[in-house]
Amino acid sequence: EAHAEALARRLAAAARSPDAREGDAAVGGSGRAGESESAGVVAGAGAGVAVPDEEGDGDEEGAGGDSADAAPFFAAPLPPPDAAWREVELLQLIRFFANPCRYLLRERVGLDLPESAEVLDDVEPLLPDWPGQRALAARLLPVMLTAAEHAASTVVGGRDAETAGAAAFARKAALQRSGAPRADGVRTAAATGDPLWALARAGNEYPAGALGEAALAREFDRLLAFARRQRALLAAPAQPPHRARFACRIDGEAWSLSASFADLRADGLLRARYDDTRAGDYLGAWLAHLLLCADPAPGVRCETRGLSRDGEFRFVALAPEAAGQVLETLLGLYRQGLCAPLHFFPKSAWAYAAKGKDPRKAVQKWTGGMRPEFGESADPACRLALRGIAQPLDDDFFVRADTVFTPLLGALVDARLG
Repeated sequence: EAHAEALARRLAAAARSPDAREGDAAVGGSGRAGESESAGVVAGAGAGVAVPDEEGDGDEEGAGGDSADAAPFFAAPLPPPDAAWREVELLQLIRFFANPCRYLLRERVGLDLPESAEVLDDVEPLLPDWPGQRALAARLLPVMLTAAEHAASTVVGGRDAETAGAAAFARKAALQRSGAPRADGVRTAAATGDPLWALARAGNEYPAGALGEAALAREFDRLLAFARRQRALLAAPAQPPHRARFACRIDGEAWSLSASFADLRADGLLRARYDDTRAGDYLGAWLAHLLLCADPAPGVRCETRGLSRDGEFRFVALAPEAAGQVLETLLGLYRQGLCAPLHFFPKSAWAYAAKGKDPRKAVQKWTGGMRPEFGESADPACRLALRGIAQPLDDDFFVRADTVFTPLLGALVDARLG
């Protein structure tokens, strides 16, 4: 009964219009959660359906696609989206293709599930985990980029600003790398005199001691290199802001995709993220690239670069008609995914498409192999939305993996992929 009441409250909230739901703190993302989707969402609240309650707790057992015998969460497709959903912003489309199941549950049903279960460490870690590295980058990168930009705008000794800035930043990096070592070989802020290094050591993302400080120094070097490269790629003057828009008709309905680009350069768009390049990075850059090619900005080359911690990639220019055809196809998938779980899982699809179209690669990424907790199927949103589906990696999945990634790979230049 408690679960049924919680579900009823959720569906009542979801029944409000998109405008009324805007800004609702209970729903993350774009704030475009929509109209009533109660018809056909769940196979009866009393049929063993477990959903999170108002505090976000829920019965995890059986709440996902790993239980093919459980009642399906979606007994029938949701009603087609109304006109308010057909004016799509680029960020919405990027979020959708990053995790279609999560987007469907959050935006149309009103269920915002946790991205992953947090496990508390019962012992002090020897080295930081990924969230710790991300927190360090969030603290340091803005300061590093500001320092690089300030140095690049200052004329020193009669040299031009860009040369002087590059030299100043190179000296800072060299100072960090050549500071007087302690007996254990680890640099100290006092030895280098580098305020950025002192700022890095002021945080608690890395454990104390020689091992932690050595790891911090290595990550600091990587952050410096990333900041220098990002600054170099943004060295050209910024172009005027550009509002891009693409419109098409899908099944007789008018759809559009729009975005504002405020940081374009004459040589194109840069999307930078300090992490190893992942499927989501390729997809996000690709969607932005398609929109820019479909509605080019004056004086801007239709190329998009991606900068990650482990390297770079770029997309070559497409003709507006070719980019529009791809966007129309992707908006069609978006429309489908607003009504029912779309069998497109980006990590598994990328493993399949980028590695010789080997289905075994997709299955390994989906299941996690020997580490099932890291499989894409372990995502709480996938488990819930796909509950009752025996084989999510079906023919539709492979067709959609080809549909999304084949055009992307055709325009992608990335030496790391061979």
